[in-house]
Amino acid sequence: MIRRRQARPMTALVLACLLALAMPAASFAAANDVTANSTDRFYFTATHDGWIGEYLNYGGDYILVEIGRSSASDKSVTVDYTTIDGTAKAGVDYEHTSGTLTFGPREYMKELRIPVYNVQPGVYEPGYKTATIQLSNPTGGSSIPANPSANLRVYDPEASLSFSRAAESVTEGEFIEVSAAYKRVTQFEARIEVVGGTAEEGTDFLIRNDKLTMGALNDDYEDSEYRYPSLYIIDDEEVEGEETIELAWVSDDPSVIIQDPKILTITIQDNDTNSPAVFQFNNIDYQGIENSGHVTVTVIRSTGNQGAASVSYTTVGGSAAAGSDFTSTSGTLQFGPYEYQKTILIPITDDSVPEYAEQFNMQLSVPTGGNAVLGSPSTATVTILDDDPQPEIPAGQKIQFLRDAYFISESIGAITVTVERSGGSSGMVSVDYCTCSVTAKSGKDFTSKTGTLVFQEGETRKTITIPVLNDTQHEPDELFRIKLQNVQGSAVLGDKRLTSITIEDDDQ
Repeated sequence: MIRRRQARPMTALVLACLLALAMPAASFAAANDVTANSTDRFYFTATHDGWIGEYLNYGGDYILVEIGRSSASDKSVTVDYTTIDGTAKAGVDYEHTSGTLTFGPREYMKELRIPVYNVQPGVYEPGYKTATIQLSNPTGGSSIPANPSANLRVYDPEASLSFSRAAESVTEGEFIEVSAAYKRVTQFEARIEVVGGTAEEGTDFLIRNDKLTMGALNDDYEDSEYRYPSLYIIDDEEVEGEETIELAWVSDDPSVIIQDPKILTITIQDNDTNSPAVFQFNNIDYQGIENSGHVTVTVIRSTGNQGAASVSYTTVGGSAAAGSDFTSTSGTLQFGPYEYQKTILIPITDDSVPEYAEQFNMQLSVPTGGNAVLGSPSTATVTILDDDPQPEIPAGQKIQFLRDAYFISESIGAITVTVERSGGSSGMVSVDYCTCSVTAKSGKDFTSKTGTLVFQEGETRKTITIPVLNDTQHEPDELFRIKLQNVQGSAVLGDKRLTSITIEDDDQ
């Protein structure tokens, strides 16, 4: 398809200047001599100087036609004009127009306005239709061109507007320009409005510019100016899944006809990771003096802090008895979004009986919300320290680790630690043990293990073997612990109730 260019209308002054430059000096003098008997020739500005073009209804409801006179002498001349149907029909698409134009002395230009009809108000008709306007019967010695006609291109005076697509997807933090599909020859404005969706303006997105501005087409049928609406999608840290914005076109100009797709649905893709909530105690051992009234235990949510989650807790008796040494306590901790820790107060009983340090346990369970899981440690030991004069520990009644620290290579395969009963071996004694992560992680760096060691009559030593996992990843040294608790029989825990295992990396 050949795109035809239309010449812009010329004013009489501009035309006179152009003619003066194009004519020889003698001819120019003759043209401005009131006594000169110049020959006038009429022309359409749309086909002047060899440019082939057409008159369009730029103004929307009419077509402006300009007819020029090449040599404005002192004579009065006339020329007839009439419109002739093509695919555009008079009385349906435009108003038939005919008559006689009279140019007085020194008059260069005349204008005609040919009304255009809106055949179906409120319905945009695509494409265009054509008619012609023809000159005839020049008088006063004037003439008309060899081709005395010019084309008229009749567009629907209404503009068609829709979204370029019905759906679009963006990610948080992106800037989006809302594209439009439109057809028209006149200038118009419209705007976007939020009509639905799950995203909230101001929280999930901002409308930077809501206006669509389209200038009139120029001679090359291109926009002389334009501006599109735009939105900024806010990049937050909340895990919220996909959200949507529903936009609609609105225009105060009744000539702008909104067509399908009338609604644009923008889907916002969340870029935050919904990591699981991990609940654990912030320590493996807690202590409280029996006259303090309570022991404070802290539970932390180490990851997955974006949403609400919960975890249950309960006390479990050991050498300390519920009811006489502490108050049995259980419940559920509710963590709101971005809450990292909660505390539990366990009442302890103050008595006047001299006794050894006693212990009970705390246990986490039933994590819920946000794919919640239990971390390590999920059990902790609470030691109640007596404030009464302490009895002497009978000789041979102490259970503890032989060593309080070990340093091993990660390629060792397993670590074996020794627990001893010192000072004697009469009677049967048992003690529980468990592993506790610190920087080394269960299942990644070692295999967690719990159990009970039973010392029979005459036995003074027992061992615990913990598998150590080897990897090929270069990393810092890592640590876990083994803990003794809940001694049963005629013995108490010694000072070395914890031993630390440091895994030294052997990868390069």
